[in-house]
Amino acid sequence: MTPRTPWSTACSRRRPSRAATFSWATGALVGVLSVSLPSYKGPLLPLTGGVDCSFVLSALTGGLTYLLTTSSRPATPRPTEPVPADQLVS
Repeated sequence: MTPRTPWSTACSRRRPSRAATFSWATGALVGVLSVSLPSYKGPLLPLTGGVDCSFVLSALTGGLTYLLTTSSRPATPRPTEPVPADQLVS
């Protein structure tokens, strides 16, 4: 059995996928366009009746974008660990 690695070590070895980066950017853009601040009102704000729903809209947009961009691709198989020589069946 292989020893477990700390979460930070395991995550630092992987790069985010393009689909995840694109989904995050799309959600962030929708969030900025629908925010209501004292100094800035986004152009999508009238669609929500003037209510600041930027957090919910950005989360839904990012999640749906990720699902749509990854649902058509097959899952990448994980690499398997080599079997020790004494466990090989010949």
